[in-house]
Amino acid sequence: MKKHRLVSCTIVLSLLAAILVGCGPAPTAEVVEKVVKETVVVEETVVVEKEVEVPVEVTPTPEPVEINVWTEFTSEARVEIMDKWIAGFQEEYPWITVVHRGVNNEVWSDTLRTAMLGGEPPDLFVTGQRSELINYVDAGLIYDLTNWYEEYSDRFIPGYDHNAVIRGRRYAIPWEILVLDLIWYNPSVLEEYDLDASTIETWDDLTATCETLKENGEVCFAFGGGGLGWTGGHWVMLLLQNNLPHEDILKLARGEKQWTDPDVVAALSHFEELVKAGYLAPGAAADDRDAGRALYFQGEGAFWQAGSWHLFQKSGDLTPPDWEFKFIPFPNFADAQVQDMAISSANLQWTVSSQSQHIDESLLFLEYITRLENSEDWVKIIQGFVTRKGAVNENTAEEEMVAIAEYLESHNVVPLLEVFFSQEVIQSGHWAGSNGILSGQITTEEWAALIQEMSDASELVPLE
Repeated sequence: MKKHRLVSCTIVLSLLAAILVGCGPAPTAEVVEKVVKETVVVEETVVVEKEVEVPVEVTPTPEPVEINVWTEFTSEARVEIMDKWIAGFQEEYPWITVVHRGVNNEVWSDTLRTAMLGGEPPDLFVTGQRSELINYVDAGLIYDLTNWYEEYSDRFIPGYDHNAVIRGRRYAIPWEILVLDLIWYNPSVLEEYDLDASTIETWDDLTATCETLKENGEVCFAFGGGGLGWTGGHWVMLLLQNNLPHEDILKLARGEKQWTDPDVVAALSHFEELVKAGYLAPGAAADDRDAGRALYFQGEGAFWQAGSWHLFQKSGDLTPPDWEFKFIPFPNFADAQVQDMAISSANLQWTVSSQSQHIDESLLFLEYITRLENSEDWVKIIQGFVTRKGAVNENTAEEEMVAIAEYLESHNVVPLLEVFFSQEVIQSGHWAGSNGILSGQITTEEWAALIQEMSDASELVPLE
């Protein structure tokens, strides 16, 4: 009678393998063939040994890699967040060493340009506005991040593509942002005259409030022009973007529409309207940003126009104790063609060099820092806004920041369209002209003609 066939295998192996712990991708496992002995019991008294090849998965030890990350982060808080990120990243990816170099803002552009054009660029670095990025893209020095962004796009607030996308491809990941279309107000001044800023929805509502304040001897706007006039230059775009459709502003940038067109002049005229009505701080304060802000903090002005950077004044010497940082959006006009719009732009982006020998590792670091918990660390330490959805919340920021984040989430984000125009148009047209309006030296029509003259004399800014 035949016995039942019994089969057993004994495999004796000795392998050395790296054990990689973390949620990031590990080195690709290699399949090798190992020769082992297999013992087969055929019959009760018959034993046969034979050699067979068994596939065994072996994970190789990663080769050490060093990536260089350059930023303009030299302040204590920004160095702290970089150190925190690097420590956490290297714990997860111990074979990747991250070397951070913080370069002072004053020499940043020259330092980066020298490295990029000299063939020794950092692997990962930050850029600012589109004009800085596009030159490197045209020289073939920037890695195409389109596929990376598409994989992780659900992490980011939409609407920050302008500075990052060039000719349909993405070359940067927008990160730190500014919200620009905010008007801050002093509740104590308004409450004295039973005025409620939350009821201001249109430009007419705003000017009606200003008129009431003026009748009671109050300054409506503690306006400061900023010396060169960049503050007035921001008002140019706020007025245009709340009056004209986006396509018309693109036409202005392309030279297909004139600054002297009636609809453009009408939009700009609202700035002169404020000046002539006496709604802005009088005298030298109107010309100086710091003087205007000082008046506001002294209670001599119900409103102060500034972007989200105004929150950085909370710890300033001028700020009274317990000052209330309250804001309303820049109001729409009754017949505005643009609604539900928030004006916000990225002033810092992450970029990868196409010359890098460690692009994969650089992308791993980019993936790591844009995780929610690491983005929340940025908000906690820096107290700055980022494009990462949900990073600004009640656990990471104070109520004013949370309110601005909610404003962004409930509106369509568009960039400050100043970036569409050349520096000649911006500085010699928008900025200088706004100072001319403040001093009463020119009219809105003359201002528009000045901007058109600057536009005709300057090169067009590439928009694609």
